[in-house]
Order: sequence, then structure tokens, then C-alpha cells
Amino acid sequence: MSNLLLDVRHAVRQWRRTPSFPLTTLVALSLGIGIAATMFSVVSGILLRPLPFPAPDELVQVWDSNPRRNLPRYPTSPANLVDWRASADAFAELAGYTTSTVTVVMGDDAHRVPATAAQSNLLDLLGVPVALGRGFAASDERPESAGVVIVGHRLWISRFGGDPDIIGLRLLINDELRRVIGVLAEDVALAPDTDLWLPLVFDFGIFQARGAKFVRVVGRLRPDTSLSVAQAQLDAVSATLARTHPDTDGEWHAVIVPLHDQLVGQVAPALVALSGGVGLLMLLACANVLSLQIAQLTARKREFALRQALGAGRARLIRQNLVETTLLSLVSAGVGLGLAYVLTSLVIALQPGNLPRVENIVVDGQVLAFVTGLAVVVGLGVGLVSAVMAGREGWRSPIAGGLVRADSSHRIRRAVLVVQIAVAVMLFSGFGLVARSLYGLLTTDPGFVPAGLMAATVTPPRSRYPEAAQRATFYHEVAERLRAMPHIANVSVTTRLPMTGLTTYSYAVDRPPFPPVSDWSQGQLRAVGPDYFATLRIPLREGRLFTALDDARAPAVVVINETMARQLNLGADLLGTRLHITSGDVACPCGIIGVVADVRETGLETPPVPVYYLPEAQSIWTTRSLIVRSDAPADEVALAMRAAVASVDPMVPLYDVGPVDRIIDRRLASPRFNAWLMGVFAAFALGLTTAGIFGVTSFVVSQRMPELAVRAALGAGRSRLVWLVERDALGTAAAGLAIGIGGTVASAGYVQSLLVNLSPLDAPVLASSVGSLGVASALAALVPATRAGRADPIDSLRVD
Repeated sequence: MSNLLLDVRHAVRQWRRTPSFPLTTLVALSLGIGIAATMFSVVSGILLRPLPFPAPDELVQVWDSNPRRNLPRYPTSPANLVDWRASADAFAELAGYTTSTVTVVMGDDAHRVPATAAQSNLLDLLGVPVALGRGFAASDERPESAGVVIVGHRLWISRFGGDPDIIGLRLLINDELRRVIGVLAEDVALAPDTDLWLPLVFDFGIFQARGAKFVRVVGRLRPDTSLSVAQAQLDAVSATLARTHPDTDGEWHAVIVPLHDQLVGQVAPALVALSGGVGLLMLLACANVLSLQIAQLTARKREFALRQALGAGRARLIRQNLVETTLLSLVSAGVGLGLAYVLTSLVIALQPGNLPRVENIVVDGQVLAFVTGLAVVVGLGVGLVSAVMAGREGWRSPIAGGLVRADSSHRIRRAVLVVQIAVAVMLFSGFGLVARSLYGLLTTDPGFVPAGLMAATVTPPRSRYPEAAQRATFYHEVAERLRAMPHIANVSVTTRLPMTGLTTYSYAVDRPPFPPVSDWSQGQLRAVGPDYFATLRIPLREGRLFTALDDARAPAVVVINETMARQLNLGADLLGTRLHITSGDVACPCGIIGVVADVRETGLETPPVPVYYLPEAQSIWTTRSLIVRSDAPADEVALAMRAAVASVDPMVPLYDVGPVDRIIDRRLASPRFNAWLMGVFAAFALGLTTAGIFGVTSFVVSQRMPELAVRAALGAGRSRLVWLVERDALGTAAAGLAIGIGGTVASAGYVQSLLVNLSPLDAPVLASSVGSLGVASALAALVPATRAGRADPIDSLRVD
């Protein structure tokens, strides 16, 4: 221990004499460790930590699946849930739930609140306790039972101040008084946005409607049952249902997904790819530190030779090197940990909004252990590798000799530099791919003009607006009040805004031979107001648009988009042809009256899909999105929209109010976030690589000065000397660039998860990355090369 303390004191004295080395190493390692710790906290919080439920590995999500309709995971019907529960004994329990929003009257205001309707066994299945009161009982699911509600923990704290007397309070929810029977101890990770929990009540008739697939199902496997056994049992149930109910279940089968995979599966590939980028960054930082350490050993050749002449053995010198590198690495870890606190907060603030389990992203003991272990491994690894490299040339040297011969040191540092350049190519290519993918999305035409559009959702309660005509009148009156305002240009309604989700229904042309329902095509259904296309500025291609005369008393009509028109391929017979639609919400068949331009209904990243638009007055959906086009400020328009709704019915809340641009921003949030992270990685890589090239070239020049002086004395011009140095640097860079291209090709599969509509082997991106780093390499080597050309040969040949 005393010898170890002596080594530590010696290292500190050495750093004081040459502070540039420890400071440069500290900066490189601190940045690398800080970024690595931040990424570890994200991956650990989202992917590695178990779900906050008892025995989380037993929890699964069960879906209906229809690959032909491109519905790999879809809710099921209440009747199918009953059959699954009765026939699949691999499950200890199965529970259904649905998610929605409800109108809650609190004081004099009505609010729209996210809610989950769950069967009575769901919370017990998950193991979620109540802080106050009780959970649901089976009797709460009966249609005739008194309405009850459980309040989520977040709403209890934020709205009710954690009042323990909340039990028994009555809340007006969707115009129905419900009694509070419990408060959850914590919000449920299965539905993290839920503020109210309602019992899931099925009318008896719903069990006869197997085509009504709207229930999500969570299950808990028996402790001694595997996932494959449970899947086999559900496969048998699905086969039976397909035989007995071919119209509704002929193409469907049940699939089981572990609940952890269900919650984080969508972001896992991107996180793995970003983790790979962080790993490359850490490798780049270690390579940079290794190069610096080799230079440090070479500069201290006389010190080590003198210590060896005084009796220090080889193990003693290796230990000194290990102590210095490990101590410096641990100091860097402390700085990196502080940096991780800042970066983690920044990541949480800038995260795209689709990251699950964000509350678990913290810099805690696990991150501290990771950082400490990483620092020790890096310190010992760099110290040992540099010592071994030195030892290969022999530790015994004369006082004027070298600890590491110049030619060997050159080769080692060049090899390290080749690795740095190769890693930089991979990171630069990754950034270029992600940036180009984002640019492609930004320049994609959504099919409508979002600038100047404001949207909000409004749901008149069925208790006071039971008939479709009453709801249509409500929307008409709201729209008329808005049109009367001078700064409002257009007003309309729709059942779903572009790029906000799917409303998939099957359709078929009403002409012989008429296909069975199982062979109908798939399309996106939207019910819209007469001014919808003018409000969004969607051009008409053929026929006519809806008018106020297309109401519930008029013949059923439909407008289709260009993609559907191409698929129907009816030519001149298109207009007037009738469509059958598998939806009980509209009258069928509907006559085609017009064709409009394509809108990216499912997202900028996907091509246009078949869409058919129905007059909102001919559908029975309750919820509508109100759309307004105006040049006025967004806040002013939002106030006008709220005032218009309140003037018709003050107890109907307006929610999700905001510019339509935010929809596109949300869809671009993940690509922007990925591009931002990869840009940070690429900038870090460029800085370290440029510093490495400069350092290695400067070192090589200092070692070759006698040779260059002789060449100058023999008549070599300044440009010739500069070219000699640049040629060596460019040769090293070429090797690194070639290896980097190979690494980029090998890692293409990992990068693909970060890209949209772009190949990970995009030639322009790869060429620009290689070209940029080639130019950076040449410029980084130019300064020491120019200094070599300007050096005085006499001074270079003088022996001290």
C-alpha cells in the first residue's frame, strides 16, 4: 500500500510538470464516459429494469392478428376473450381493458381526462395496490350496478391535493354520477397516462358481435407454463373460432407478446443502434488516450531508463504506468458522472415523447457502478496495452536511448490512428444517414397545407346528444359561430386528423362477381364536414365534393383519394360506382362522387394508402376534431374555438387544442432526436480524430526532424518536405477510411432502425463521409507538415 501511495504521488507530480497530457486525457475520457453513462441510464431505465409489477416475466399482452390486412396486433372481441379464458388454462388470469378520454366536471369547469375501463381482475392481475379504498369487484361490471370510479395517483395529487377524504366523493363523468371507491398507490405502467379507472361493463348483446374487436387483453401465465405452451393453446382456440365463425374470425389468430416487449419493443432497435454509436465513441476516446499514453511513455524514456538503472524492475515500471492511467481514468469518471447528470436531464427534456418508462431514466447507483467499472477497465486496459507495447521493444535502454524505438512507436500510434479514423467514418456515416433520412421526411409533401390550421377535439356526450342528427346540429352550430368571426377563413370537422392513427375498414365495389367479406380490400375511413377539403386545401381531381345537402336524409355518398381510384381501376365508370364498407357506422352502399389528391394519412414515412371520406352527417361517430384555418395568432384562435363551443354547450370541453403543425412535429420528433444525438457523436468523433491526426503527425515530425534536415541539406525543397509528411498522414488516413467503409457496411443492419425510406448503404452519404474525413485528415496534418518544411536544418541536426 505504501508503494501504491508513492506511485500515486509520483503520478500527481508528473501531471504538474506536464499538465497538457492529463488535461487532454481528462477531456477525452470525461466526454466519452459522460456520454456512455447517459446512454446507459437511458437503456437501463427503459430496457433493462424489470416492469414495476410482481413476477413481471409472467405478464403478457394477447392480441388478435390478421397479417393479410396488415394488422399484426389488434384488439379482440369480448366474445373471443371469453373463449380464450375458458379454453387456455396456461393463463392464471386474463383481463380486458379499453382506453379513451372522458368528460369530467370539476367545480364549474368540464375537463377531458384520459381514462381506462378495466375488468375487475386487471389491477389484481398486475399486482397494483390501492392507496385508499378498494379496487373493482365483479359486481361493478354489471350494467345495472351503480357507477364507480378509481382515481389515479397523479390526478389525486395534482387535482385533489392528496385528500384522504376523497373516498365517497361523486364525480360527474360523461354526464353520469360516479362514486370514488379507491385511489391507486401509483400510476400503472401499462397505461401511464390514465387518470381515471372505470369498470369495463359489457352489454349482453356485445358477446354476440364477434366482429366488434375493441378490447385489449393482458394475461399472467402460470408459474410453470412457458410462452410457447400458452401460444399453442391459443392457436388451437383460434383454429376452432376460424371454423365456427369464419365471417368474423376466419383470418384472425391470437398472438402473445411479453408485456415488457410490448411496452418497449418499438424503441428497442433504435436504442440498441444508438448504444452502438456510444460504444464506438468510447472506443474512439480510448484510442485517443492510448495514443497519448504512448507519446507520454516515449517522452519519458530517460526517466524510465534512469529508474531501471537504479534498480526498478519491469513489474515496478508496469505498475507505475497502470496506477497513472487508472487514477486518471477514475478522475475522468467523476467528471463524466457529473456530465451524465446534465446530459440525462437534457435527454429527458428533448426526448421525442414516445419513449416509454421515462420516469426510470435516472443517474443512480447502477449508473455509478457502471461508470466506476468502465473507468477501471479503461484505465487498466490502456495502461496494460501501452506497457505491453513498450515491453515488446525491451524496457532496458541506455540513458540516451529510447524506451520505445521511434519506428515501433510510429507503427503503434499509426495503428491506433487507423482505428480512430475507421470509427469516425462509421459515426459520420451514421449521422449522414440519419440526417438525410430526416431531410427526406421534412421535404415530403403531406398532401395538405398545415400552416395556419388549428385543431381541437370535442365530444358531445351521448346522454344529452343520443341521436346522430343532434350531434350533427351541435357541430353545425359551433362551425357557424366560428365562421361568423372575422379572422376565421375556413371551418370543418373530421373524425380523425391526418397522421393521428388508423381507422381501417374493408371495402368492395358493388358489382358482380361480388367477393366474400374476407376478400375485401383495406382502406382508411374518415368522416368529414362539407368544408373539410377547402379547409385543409386538398385539391379535387375529379367529380365533386360534399355539400350541406349530403345529410342523413340524402343518398349515401363517398369521396375517395387518388390511390384508391388507381386501385379500383374503373376508368370512366368510377364516378357513380357504389362501395360497400364493413362498418355499421355508415349507410351502405355509398356512391362515389369525387376523387381528391392523396394525403399522408398514416404518416410522412409511409406512402399514401387508400382513403375514403364520408359526409360526417351520414355517420354516427360521437367524437370529432374541429379544424379552423386562420391567419390570426394561435392563442387567439384557440380562445375563439373555446368560446364557440361554450356558447353552444358550456359543459362540453374542448381538448387537444393546438396547431396542426404539431402533428407533423410529433411524427418528426424521433428522427430529429436521433439526428441530434448522432450529430453530437459525429462532432465528438471529428474532434478526437482531428486531434489524433494532429498529435500523431506532430510526433512523427519531431522524430523525423534529423532525417528531414538531411534531406533539406541535400537540396530537398520546402514543398517536397511538406509532401513527405502529408503523404505518410494520408496513407494512414486511407487505411482508416477503407476499414471504416467495411465497418459501415457490416453495421448496416443496426443503423437501419434509425432510418426511414433510406438504405443504410447510401452511396452519396458514404462518399461524403469519407471525403469529409479525408479532407479533415489532410488539414490536420498540414500544420505539423508546414512546420517541418520551415524548420532550420542546422537547428534540427544540432545534438543537445
